[in-house]
Amino acid sequence: MNNDGIVSLLIAVQLVLLFVAVAAVVWSAVVQVRRASSPHARGRRRSAWLSVVGVIVLLTVTFFTAPTEALLVNGQDCTSPLQLRLSSMFVTSSLVLLFVAVVAIAVSTFYHKKR
Repeated sequence: MNNDGIVSLLIAVQLVLLFVAVAAVVWSAVVQVRRASSPHARGRRRSAWLSVVGVIVLLTVTFFTAPTEALLVNGQDCTSPLQLRLSSMFVTSSLVLLFVAVVAIAVSTFYHKKR
């Protein structure tokens, strides 16, 4: 399993998934803003743009704060700073987004029970 082609393929798949996810967030925000013709349109626009900007900021911060020290993977040194940063960015961003989703569900559940 010490094949650089597999690592490159996995990174390519992750990049495609990342771009699809970002495109889905942007599309969702655009649709939400276009449908915002009610009196609460201002809150919907703010929510949509907060989602888009939040994802972009999260990806940027996790990319630039990722460590670039060489790792030993399957007996081989992985020294590519880009691959190290991308893999760390994907893992960290995924964990942060999962945490945010769990908190949002919990807050939403408690908020609707009070109403």
